Amino acid sequence: MSKPFINWEELAKLAMPAPPKRAEDSGDRGPKRGYGGWDNQAEFYNRMAKMEAEFTLNQINCFDTSKEDTVLDVGCGPGRITVPMAKRAKSVMSLDASPKMLEFCAANAREAGLDNVTTKLFDWETEDISTLGKFDIVIASRTVALQDLARLSSLAEKYVAIVIWAHGYPSIPGIVGKLFKGTEERPMPGPPQHRDRRLGNNLWYNRVYDLGFDPNLNIVEDGFTRTFENRQQAYEELRKLWPELAEEKLPIFKKNTDEFLTENQDGSVTFLAKTKSIVLWWKPEVQE
Repeated sequence: MSKPFINWEELAKLAMPAPPKRAEDSGDRGPKRGYGGWDNQAEFYNRMAKMEAEFTLNQINCFDTSKEDTVLDVGCGPGRITVPMAKRAKSVMSLDASPKMLEFCAANAREAGLDNVTTKLFDWETEDISTLGKFDIVIASRTVALQDLARLSSLAEKYVAIVIWAHGYPSIPGIVGKLFKGTEERPMPGPPQHRDRRLGNNLWYNRVYDLGFDPNLNIVEDGFTRTFENRQQAYEELRKLWPELAEEKLPIFKKNTDEFLTENQDGSVTFLAKTKSIVLWWKPEVQE
């Protein structure tokens, strides 16, 4: 295969620098890497995953899944994608370097009545992926595994699918940041979103294309939603996303939250924060 005219991998490194190599290089407030690095974020992401469940279906509906498919979910977190995929597939192996994330993943699978999910403690950056075997479908959503798309593809027989925040739309730090704006200078640690459209969704597409694959790209509606019995319950539950919130800052938080709440006829209120994600999927067959 001839060399590409534009080196999209090098552009990706400039637009999306790789995170620090090891845990000690991370900031004090942010999640660490390696085994257990995301443990302190597991409960938070479990709450967010439950609110995104309805929109997660938009992501996995982009590609076909059969009852005979085996699935690998790389960087599974609390099982946001694992659980709905396990309802469609023969089995799902869920990988994460955080024991706490895997605990939530297993618990959510049991709660859904599933017995075809296997969780595995696995550091994608340091361990030998050849020990995992092959899977029909390999999925990676918002994880460090996206740094090496060829490595992901090497494990798939049928499809590789990745999920990334769509360019120009808020990710979890941006959404939660709006809820707690004014209560802290930086309520949620996270990398800044690149604002140059020329290095957005097309960058991901071309990275896959230059590997020799024929990618498909969908931009899907995404977001976080939950209905509460009343406004007070909404405040109490959403406040748990940032337990460090000081009591004197509650009025600011409530005012911010009101912008996301809609009152229903029965007196309940619905929280809705909208965004978009891109889903890229391809067959792991190199085209000449």
